[in-house]
Amino acid sequence: MNYIISLVSFQFARRMLQDVVPLTRRQAATVVIGYLLAQFCVSSAIAAPEDDFRDASKLYQQSKFDQAMAKVNNGLQTQPKDAQGRFLKGC
Repeated sequence: MNYIISLVSFQFARRMLQDVVPLTRRQAATVVIGYLLAQFCVSSAIAAPEDDFRDASKLYQQSKFDQAMAKVNNGLQTQPKDAQGRFLKGC
């Protein structure tokens, strides 16, 4: 879903940009690849702590506290102010 929204927003931005700065096909392809790569990197970085915290919750329920704490610490390294991660660390 986010991928589709990103493509739609990119195509709108590309049309607006072409009115201001005409691009060759190669330049446009470079811009598209760079934009999509940036979107992928950002979405991967944001999603990773949520997965760690979800896994940590499951490990807590299975009484695997050391493994759960490792997952929580890993997630908090990426997003140190995340409320769910801080809550899990306090449990």
